[in-house]
Amino acid sequence: TIGRTDIQLRREKPVHNDVHFLTKKEFADLIDFIRLSNHDKIAGVAKSTYIAFLECLFYTGLRIGEAFYIKEIHFDPKTRILKVEHQLNDKFQVVRPKWGKTRKAVIPKAGVK
Repeated sequence: TIGRTDIQLRREKPVHNDVHFLTKKEFADLIDFIRLSNHDKIAGVAKSTYIAFLECLFYTGLRIGEAFYIKEIHFDPKTRILKVEHQLNDKFQVVRPKWGKTRKAVIPKAGVK
């Protein structure tokens, strides 16, 4: 402040216009590339597990930290709805999801491609 306490400035949240979502074709190409690679593991994880994790992220819209904290109790198999109440942050601490709000994700039927 410059000596005035009667004025408060608010900082606008930055707008991220550079977000790009993969199309189904782009995602399929990525998965094909991984499947055809000569490596058995990706980032130290079995290739099939890595692909399943990417499919989970792509088809549900979950963030990485949210997907890492999925628990069976959060999933309702009748409605195929997953309650996202927590996530793991970059220090592997359990925290509220982004923006502090609980949200729901729909798990697609098996075989959706």
